[in-house]
Amino acid sequence: MKLKTLSPFARPYTSLIGIGDRIHGKFLYKYMPLSTAILCLKNNSIRFREPSQWDDPFEKIYYLANYTNVMPNPKFNTKLLACCLTNKPNCEAAWRIYTKDLDKDPCVQFKIYIGQFRKFVEKYAKSFSATVYEGRVNYGVSDYEIRHLYQKTHRLYPLFFTDFNIVQYLNLMILKRGYFEYENEIRFFITGHVPDKGYEDVKIPWSHCLDSVTLPPITDIEQAQKFSMLLKEALENNCELCKIEFPYLYTQVIKTKPNTLYEMIDPVTIE
Repeated sequence: MKLKTLSPFARPYTSLIGIGDRIHGKFLYKYMPLSTAILCLKNNSIRFREPSQWDDPFEKIYYLANYTNVMPNPKFNTKLLACCLTNKPNCEAAWRIYTKDLDKDPCVQFKIYIGQFRKFVEKYAKSFSATVYEGRVNYGVSDYEIRHLYQKTHRLYPLFFTDFNIVQYLNLMILKRGYFEYENEIRFFITGHVPDKGYEDVKIPWSHCLDSVTLPPITDIEQAQKFSMLLKEALENNCELCKIEFPYLYTQVIKTKPNTLYEMIDPVTIE
């Protein structure tokens, strides 16, 4: 296994750095509850959060870790903000995960122009002399390894913690269990500016960045019309050219069983 390297984007970007291979293509996608989508559209923003606020303990284990034993001198700041998107245009699991209430607050999907999104996230970061990092999630490390690689006896410890630096740290921040590989997740990080509240609503003029908003595929026609009206109200005077898409309709809702994917993990100290 090799760590993903960092490489600055070419001009016109000056504060955007890639983690590993570049993400190609014209669009990225963001799944979210309808209520969140309406706030994003009305406020021309998207929320970046500290990973400590993520639900999955396997994803935030190395954000909450104690790095005292490996931190170089001078130290680098491990605090950052993150926003997770995907290049997968139709992720059935995401429709379920981000649906809070099927009848009132279903999941919707933003289809976002990746170039414009990069431009405005970087613009925000530069206003605080901060830096943006962008990279694909790494699903190639097992659950067991994610949970134990901080131990000196683990085979991956030297790779991630010898002469510890920002490259290794960001590689830890893109680890995710293989169970979620279907998500094709892409993460944007902002370092150098993290408010005490632990999140920031980054200004994104959606009229420049948004191609379409897609309604959930598990709605019937009556529901789709209701949700469409709510979105059109939020889009008014904002994104006149944005389309509201109606995907295929399921004949029934597929229910999922409770699981233990988010089992709690105690904080760790890097050895």
